[in-house]
Amino acid sequence: MADKLTLGRGIGKRTGSVRNDTTADWPIRPAEVWVRLGAVPMLLAAVWSHARLGWLPSLGLIMAVVGMALALPRLQPAVRQSTSWAARVCLAERLWFGPGRAELPLDNQPALRFLFSFSMTTLVGAVLTSALNLLDSTILLAATSLSARLVFQALLAGSLQR
Repeated sequence: MADKLTLGRGIGKRTGSVRNDTTADWPIRPAEVWVRLGAVPMLLAAVWSHARLGWLPSLGLIMAVVGMALALPRLQPAVRQSTSWAARVCLAERLWFGPGRAELPLDNQPALRFLFSFSMTTLVGAVLTSALNLLDSTILLAATSLSARLVFQALLAGSLQR
């Protein structure tokens, strides 16, 4: 399994782009991790603003946040060699969601599935409570979602260390 997967210039480095039998080189942009995490509070604020601004301007803000989350990481040049946590997370997420998932050395797949599902479910709950202007519930669900996502990402990044 490990002989099929090479990262960067060697398995020991665990950096750079992914190469295996089923994937091409993927650019690694560590900014993707931080933009996605930062977009969650901005998205909730945009949904929350519908009470004051109305739904039409709020939808414009939501579209702007989604557009920013999709475009901003592409403005950063791809890195070829990086040992940063965000680069490892980006790389591991691409393997997890892509065809290389079977080649990740993961012993904790059920925990990862649970954390990802839990973070997405609480994010949906945060968006719904934000639309209902329930401040306490929105903050609690958003913090829970972001915490679960960070643990998910840390476990994925840690899988590349082995």
